[in-house]
Amino acid sequence: TILSEQGSAYGDTVAPYYQFIPYIFISAFVFALCPVIMVMTSKEIKNRTFSSAISSKRFLFETALGSLAFMAVIYVLVCIIVPVVVFGCEMSKEIKVAMFNALAFTVFTGTLVLFISNLVVNEALISLIGNIISLGMSFLCGVFVPLQYMDGGVRNVATFLPAYWYEILNNALAGTAGQVYSDSLAVKCILIQLFFAAALVFATLAVLKSKESRHGDSRHTLKPAAAQ
Repeated sequence: TILSEQGSAYGDTVAPYYQFIPYIFISAFVFALCPVIMVMTSKEIKNRTFSSAISSKRFLFETALGSLAFMAVIYVLVCIIVPVVVFGCEMSKEIKVAMFNALAFTVFTGTLVLFISNLVVNEALISLIGNIISLGMSFLCGVFVPLQYMDGGVRNVATFLPAYWYEILNNALAGTAGQVYSDSLAVKCILIQLFFAAALVFATLAVLKSKESRHGDSRHTLKPAAAQ
């Protein structure tokens, strides 16, 4: 386990910085990637692309690879380079756990981007949805207001949001908000965030299946009309 003295050292250096990672990542990834993915997966772009020599699998793979590359660059810059170079942190256990914690939240944010991109039809709604999710989760989960100052009822609601478990682990590393670090707590918080990510993957697949079924129904209704 991490001793309280080590935790306080982490709390005095980069814990306040890592506290804002959920807001930074949700805002950056949703606002930057969702419009791009929506355009790339639009019917017009798909028809133009698939009419060329590029296969659908290659198109989807390259779109996903570009999104992952962008997220990887932001993660390395924000969660590794800044703490090590700007804050001068050593690669201690606290920093490594904090990086894994941020990586788990990055995975969740990536699945959130996929879900929003496939759910939203109007690109103008992305700004509204992105602000609601980023600001709402930040206020409820201890990003803007530290957990120790939040009402018990609000914290009970926040347990249903992944950013809350991110902040629980960050506070445990810092020794704040009454949290005491343990390896089991770290595993629990990271797995819960990944569980939310998996849930969004299934939700995205459900949305895609619903879209395919609607498109299939529309094609079936158009064929008899064309025959007449």
